[in-house]
Amino acid sequence: MAAFYLVMAFLWLVVGAVLLANYYVLGGTVWTLPLGGTNISLGWFGLALAAYNLVRWWSFRVAWRQQTALTDAVRRREAQIAAKRREVREEADGPNPAFDFSSPPANPEQGERPS
Repeated sequence: MAAFYLVMAFLWLVVGAVLLANYYVLGGTVWTLPLGGTNISLGWFGLALAAYNLVRWWSFRVAWRQQTALTDAVRRREAQIAAKRREVREEADGPNPAFDFSSPPANPEQGERPS
C-alpha cells in the first residue's frame, strides 16, 4: 500500500508540474481557476495532492515500522517467557513421590491398587 501512495505522489507531481509549466511558460489559461481578478493554475492543486500523498506514504511507513518493532518486541518477550518456563521445568527434581504408582503400596493390607 505504501508504494501506491508513492506512485500517486509522483503522478500528481508530474500533473502539477505540467500544468504549472503550461500556465507560467506557455501562458495558457485553460487549466485555471478564476478567483477574484486572477487566474490560479490547477497545477497548485496537483502539487498539493502530491504533498498529501507523500505525507500518507511517510505516515504509512512510520506506522509499519512501529508495528514491526512491536511485533518483534512481543516475540522476544514470548521467547524469554518460554525460556523461563523451560528453566523452571528443568530445575524440578523429578516426579513427586506421592504420585508414584509404580511401586507397591506402603501398607500391604490395602491390597492391590485398582486399575
